[in-house]
Amino acid sequence: MDNVPSPLELLRAARPEVTAVTPAEWLAETGGVLEAIPYRWLYWPDVLEVHGAAFVDLSGLGREAIAERIGQV
Repeated sequence: MDNVPSPLELLRAARPEVTAVTPAEWLAETGGVLEAIPYRWLYWPDVLEVHGAAFVDLSGLGREAIAERIGQV
C-alpha cells in the first residue's frame, strides 16, 4: 500500500494551481457555501415535522416511513 497517494496529493492533482499544504487549507481556498450545499446530507440530516413533532431523519426514511413507525398514517 506504499503506492497509495495521500488525500493532499489527490487534491493537488485535481487542482495544481492551489498552493495549500493541508486538505483543510485546500478546501478553504477552493470551497465555499455553494460547493458545500450538495454535500450537506453528509453532516446535516433532514429534520422533518410529523404530526407536530420534530424528527431528525438520520437514516433517510422520509416523512411517510416515520409516520408509519409512530402509527399515525
